[in-house]
Amino acid sequence: MEKICPNCGFKASEITPVCPNCGFKWAEKEDPSTGAPIGDEQLGRENDDIRWSDYKHVSIGEMEEHFGEAHRDPEEKNKTTSRVTGFQPKDEAVDEDPEDTSVFSHKQTADPVTRETDDEQTAEMLAAHDAEILSAYIRRHKGELEESAEAEDADQVVPADTKDTTAQQLTPPDAEAEIEKQNEAKVQEPTSPIAETQRIDTEETVPQQSVPAVEATNDSNSTKGSPAPKKKSKRIVYLAAAVCLIAAGGGWLYYQQQQTAAQEAQEAKAAQDTVELDQIESALNDMYTSQAHVYLNSDVTADSVEALQEQLDAFKESDRYQDLSAEAAALSDKIAALDEINAYFTDPAVVEDQLNQVSLKEATAVSMSKRAENDDFDTLINQAITMGQSQYQEIQEVQNAVKSMTALIKDGEAPDSVTRSNYNDLVKKVQALPIESEVTTLSEALKTVDTSLTKRETAEKAAAEKAAAEQAAAAEAAQSASNSTAQSSSEEEYILSPNTPTNTNNQPIIPARQSDLADTNNSAWNWGDGVKEKIIATAIARGYVVEGGYTFERVRIVDGEGYYNFYATNAQGSLLKGTGDAALPMYLFTVNAKTGYFRGNGNDHTVR
Repeated sequence: MEKICPNCGFKASEITPVCPNCGFKWAEKEDPSTGAPIGDEQLGRENDDIRWSDYKHVSIGEMEEHFGEAHRDPEEKNKTTSRVTGFQPKDEAVDEDPEDTSVFSHKQTADPVTRETDDEQTAEMLAAHDAEILSAYIRRHKGELEESAEAEDADQVVPADTKDTTAQQLTPPDAEAEIEKQNEAKVQEPTSPIAETQRIDTEETVPQQSVPAVEATNDSNSTKGSPAPKKKSKRIVYLAAAVCLIAAGGGWLYYQQQQTAAQEAQEAKAAQDTVELDQIESALNDMYTSQAHVYLNSDVTADSVEALQEQLDAFKESDRYQDLSAEAAALSDKIAALDEINAYFTDPAVVEDQLNQVSLKEATAVSMSKRAENDDFDTLINQAITMGQSQYQEIQEVQNAVKSMTALIKDGEAPDSVTRSNYNDLVKKVQALPIESEVTTLSEALKTVDTSLTKRETAEKAAAEKAAAEQAAAAEAAQSASNSTAQSSSEEEYILSPNTPTNTNNQPIIPARQSDLADTNNSAWNWGDGVKEKIIATAIARGYVVEGGYTFERVRIVDGEGYYNFYATNAQGSLLKGTGDAALPMYLFTVNAKTGYFRGNGNDHTVR
């Protein structure tokens, strides 16, 4: 008949008194009143008065011995007192399950003799079962522990007859074969260290039945039986091995937890590094005016790029470091180029993608080297360099011209090669320079030239005035002579016509008559409509005179018509080119104020 353990569900044969998995013992007693077998619940209640918390700090072996002795009859207990030494349960209040049906509760039976025999058999089977399972595991994973156990067993001295008797009692042939068969099956099952540790830990949490002492009784002598030293020693080793495995399993779990935590921390750091690197990359990109990464924003400074580079240096191990560092270096290079070229000018010449027409700050050469023009930014920088160099070249040309002109002034006298016109042109160039300090310096240098020119111009003016006075005196004398001649013949009649005689000395062909000159209000002196304007236009058109370079003088009145002599007051007309100032004013022709007819000493009716 098959029996099923109510605790773990183990299926056992009818002859199995104790469950080999959990230690549950099936009832073998009958109720005296009814004759029926005592049930598991009834047996379990026999231990309800036991406070298991009192034994929480007591070893399994001591508890087995204690409960084995506790249910012996007084006479038997006295025989085995020496085996339970110094056992005192600790009185610590720990909540326990009042319905505890552990293995200890099933060791208490009504019949002491039967209970002792059953306990011994059950303990032998459990001990053998546990010992074989642990032994197989340790043989697989901890061979050195077996060697240690065997060395310890070798130190134990046990009489041969006692060992044989104990072995026979602990391991019946049928039970031993069954246990060995189960152990071999379990050993062959592949298990992980953690699973095996958990199994051992689970087995250890179930109190194991101890093997009570076996008493060997004969006719002459009664001797106390004791557990085999080797089995007790091995059990201690197995328990130590189980503790080591549990500790190893816990250590492995702790290692796994540490590895997981480290991996999570590493992943979190990598994610944080990615966020920070993305922020740095975004900040670098924002420094350009566009995604083309050519021109820089006007507010970008070297300090801002340096700050980003310092942040980036914290990620030198990142695979993005080289690219981002190269981008920062490119920005720094462009900022350095901008700072260098813009420092030459009064205002920034290059702003983003624009070249501003600004002037040099100082009259110094632009020594900045041109860039290789890898992009449009380099081209813009080179254009600014060219602009600065051109401005400096213009400044140098003006400086050299000022030096050359001032070098010609000797003892305050300007040579004929230095004219007022040249001076004025150079002054205009100086004033056009963008550098105020340079304008002031060059203007000061030109003062010596202006002083020498003024001195020369004053002398020339005086000479011209003197010559003009002399010329006026000569003209007056000539006029007087002419008037004298005219006065002598003033009474003669002269008609202006093609037949009027001419003079070889270029004097007027009709002399003045004083009586007519005195008649100033005579209407004969009035010009006919448009006559005077026509005469002037003709004289200018023929090159006799220029605008404002002529004069009219009254001569006489003939038949109610007035006559005028026409004179050139300067030699700027093409007809009089090369004429000296002394010949001025020069007579050209005589004209009728009413008709506009005119005639002179030349073939063209003017001057010869």
